[in-house]
Amino acid sequence: MSDIHKISILSTYLATLCALGLGLSIYSYYVEIRLEIEDDFTAMCDINEHMSCSKVFKSPYAKGFGFFPEDSIFYVPNSMFGIPFYCLIMFLAFSPSLTIAKFVLTSTLLSNCLTPYLAYLLYFVLQDVCVVCVTIYIVNALSLFVSYKKVMLLTSPAEKAEKPKKKRN
Repeated sequence: MSDIHKISILSTYLATLCALGLGLSIYSYYVEIRLEIEDDFTAMCDINEHMSCSKVFKSPYAKGFGFFPEDSIFYVPNSMFGIPFYCLIMFLAFSPSLTIAKFVLTSTLLSNCLTPYLAYLLYFVLQDVCVVCVTIYIVNALSLFVSYKKVMLLTSPAEKAEKPKKKRN
């Protein structure tokens, strides 16, 4: 299989992961809004008292990642960060540019930086398992892996040739 074909497949995987992340972010936003409006709303992701996205979306960490004060412009539902992020990465996924692929790799790396913090809050502080949240963590991790593989394939042959090769005996 040629590198061009592999890059095309990786780009499709990345776009698919971003579509899933976008869908999850939109759903998260929808649930948060419904929870603010309706006291008796039950989300599809509320499985039991220890597996409830509603519990997480009602927590103080559901807006501004728990970092920003209420008067900050960043004090918005966390999903509002995911929606433009996944749209941007999905838009850039099919670019053949190494520079853009490196930007996507850096962006996906940064998106994964909050995962340990959010997973800690989810499991140890809120003592909950949010199916939507965990799925987003997986989407972000897979996006990072796919982005890395794409950058490696796009790396120019000259750069690959500069790496010392082992001599055969």
